[in-house]
Amino acid sequence: MDDDIRMRVKMELPFLVRVLASDAVEKVVEFMGKFGVKRREVRYIMALWGGPMTQKELCETLLLDKANTARAIAVLIENGLVRKDKRGVGRSYKVALTPKGMEVADTMNRFLDQNIDVMCADFPDDVMCNVLNTMETMCTNLDADGSVANNIDFIKGMMSDRLEQGSGPDS
Repeated sequence: MDDDIRMRVKMELPFLVRVLASDAVEKVVEFMGKFGVKRREVRYIMALWGGPMTQKELCETLLLDKANTARAIAVLIENGLVRKDKRGVGRSYKVALTPKGMEVADTMNRFLDQNIDVMCADFPDDVMCNVLNTMETMCTNLDADGSVANNIDFIKGMMSDRLEQGSGPDS
């Protein structure tokens, strides 16, 4: 890597990633507050938008511990956004979005689409694919235990399933 590029990566990349992440999170948290959804619960709603999951699957997908996941699920159930689903394995059960939860998730996805349209307005699709591929590669390079790669595969699979069902981000 060229020294000038290396210096830019060292100086700019952490800042740019932090700005993108914090801006996106703050906008979503503020928007979702209208529905009584707090910061930590947004991730669970997004994960469950892909379909029912066990608590263990949620922990692995979101890279969060069992205690935090159990608390978030309890809050989401209490708020009527998530329900226990009987389709579990053994003694475990899956949790799924309720109709109200699905409505909130769909609203959140439309909000995210609007923000992505603003953020990426000047980028052709091929450039955005290159940006995503580059970010995936960078994250995978830092991934010691394979959890990031597993999550990327899960997200791609979830999106593929949602698009096939006609309920993905563009429907």
